[in-house]
Amino acid sequence: MLGCNSNPVQNVRSITLLIDKTDPAPGPKAADITDQLRLNENLWQGMTIKIASISDRDLNDSKSIVLQPEDKWTNNITIRQAEINHFTKELGTALNEGNPTKALDHSIIYRNILNELNALSTSQAKERYLAIYSDLMENSDIDFYKGDTFQLLRKSPNKITKQLEQSGQLPNLSGIEIWLIYSPQTYEANNTYMVVARFYKHLLESHGATVHIEHSFNLGQ
Repeated sequence: MLGCNSNPVQNVRSITLLIDKTDPAPGPKAADITDQLRLNENLWQGMTIKIASISDRDLNDSKSIVLQPEDKWTNNITIRQAEINHFTKELGTALNEGNPTKALDHSIIYRNILNELNALSTSQAKERYLAIYSDLMENSDIDFYKGDTFQLLRKSPNKITKQLEQSGQLPNLSGIEIWLIYSPQTYEANNTYMVVARFYKHLLESHGATVHIEHSFNLGQ
C-alpha cells in the first residue's frame, strides 16, 4: 500500500556559514551557496543555513534560514518550487546584510569557531557542514601577528593548541565537514595563511572532523 508513512523524508542538512567581519573581504554569495546545494535536483530535502560571524566579540548576532523537508508523494511541486525560491531569496538578503564593511582591531577566531562547532555537534541533521570564511589570524589574548607567536605556530603548534583550549575544548566532531575558505592576494599572504590553515586542519581533524582547505564552498558531486 502506497503512502502508509506520511512523515517527510528526513533528508536534512545543517549548514553554518561563519563569516569573518574583522576583515572587509567579501563573504560568500547566495548563488555560490545554492549552486552547491543543488536544490533543483532534490526538491524535497530540508536544510537550515545559519549565518554567523567572527568578530572582536564572543557573542554575535546570527540568522537561520530554514527550508523544511517535504514528502514528494503528498506535496505539490509548484508550491515546493515557490518555497525554494523564497528560501533562496531570503538567503541572498541575509548574506548581503552579513558582509563586513570595515576592519576591526581584534579577531576572536578560535572561540567563535568553537561556539558554532558546539552547536553543530548537537544537531540531529543527517549532514552537518561548517564553512569558515576567514584568514584565521587570531588577534585576541593570543596574537598570531606577533612574530614569536607565529613561530610557535610553525614549530610548536601543540603549545598554541594548549593556549587556545584554555578558553574551551572542541567537542567530538565526527560526521562534521568543515571548509576553511580564503583567497590570499599575495605570495607572502598565501604562505602565512597556509601555516594557520594547516594548523586548524590538524586540530579539527584530531577531533574527528573532515576538513577542506579551499577557495570556495564545494560539496563535490
